[in-house]
Amino acid sequence: MDRIQAPFDAVYFDPFSKRKNAEMWTESVFRNLHRVLKDDGRVVTYSCAKGVREDMKKAGFAVSDIPRLPDGFQSGTVAMKN
Repeated sequence: MDRIQAPFDAVYFDPFSKRKNAEMWTESVFRNLHRVLKDDGRVVTYSCAKGVREDMKKAGFAVSDIPRLPDGFQSGTVAMKN
């Protein structure tokens, strides 16, 4: 990610689960995402895991829930760049 320079409005973060792809769910990755986002950029993910949210906060994001939809679709997380 160090080579990415363009500022992005949003990133849909959808790697495999932390159990299968742990290296993608780190504070370092979230710091890099924070770096490449515009000032009001957002990261959206299906994960609601406490550890993921804590790492997002450590990387400089404000974190909130995605509400569960009426059709039962799972909730998720929105991380907004501070």
